[in-house]
Amino acid sequence: MNFFSLPEDRRKTIIQSVRKNYNVNAISERQLLQKMDEAKAARAAAARQAEITKCAKRNLKYLEFVDITAISSTAALEALAAQHTGSPAVLAEALRQQIRVRTHVYGIKAGLPHISAKPGATVEDEAARLHTAFAGLVKSALPARPNAPLPYPMRDAAVAPSTLAVQLDISHMRDISNAWKELVPLLNENGAFNAPRASKAKPRAKSARGPAAPTAFKAPKAPKPRMPSASERALEGVEFEEDGVEWTVLSVRWCADSGALVVWYYDTLEAEKCEISEEAMLDAIESDTAFDCLEYSSVSEIKSWISGRA
Repeated sequence: MNFFSLPEDRRKTIIQSVRKNYNVNAISERQLLQKMDEAKAARAAAARQAEITKCAKRNLKYLEFVDITAISSTAALEALAAQHTGSPAVLAEALRQQIRVRTHVYGIKAGLPHISAKPGATVEDEAARLHTAFAGLVKSALPARPNAPLPYPMRDAAVAPSTLAVQLDISHMRDISNAWKELVPLLNENGAFNAPRASKAKPRAKSARGPAAPTAFKAPKAPKPRMPSASERALEGVEFEEDGVEWTVLSVRWCADSGALVVWYYDTLEAEKCEISEEAMLDAIESDTAFDCLEYSSVSEIKSWISGRA
């Protein structure tokens, strides 16, 4: 049914209902978007705080273990073991401190023994396990001790441009300046080009016959509208496929814009999906509105598509 065919009071009621529902939906959608933005901001703030806490803990751990001398040779390991002879618990704790030094000061993550004891292991077993593990570790040299990590996350310093980049930038700006110097003389005060006028064409030699009589201008005749023939009417309702899309012919009628008969056809699946009826599409053609599923083409083109897939 055409909206404009309804009584005025009915149309007014529909418009007021649409406006009211639109305001309600717009407010609820705006509130939902506001909640989503607030949740996103809260997640960003939590992630930032977690990063700050992580940097602070990393700095504190570094400062806690940086004063402990890291053993890096077999002789230093044996001296540590001899220092705690008869005290396997103290030796095991000293070796655990060496693990912490390598983890929090030197940033070594792989290749270190487990810091905690196995269930049911005695202190003698634990001291022996760690001593054996460090006997292999001290054979590899420690990396250079890094500086203390920053207690607060900081951005990396911006890389300064190289000397070549600065020279290229200066050369580029010089070229632009020279181009403007060449362009400005060609412009007037309004910024338009002062292009010279083309030279006037030389008059033709007068004919002995005298000037030709002026010819009256005749506008092309507009094609007269016509009704579709029976064979053209038979196309209505025909289904065909083109470019992988299933189409259905809706109507054959005269098109004033094209000055010819055209075939209106629609995407069958798209119309069903959007619940668009053929009556609504016919009303759209009459009122010069559009649907995305509705198209038109010439009669000959439609016939070629149908015959080519018969």
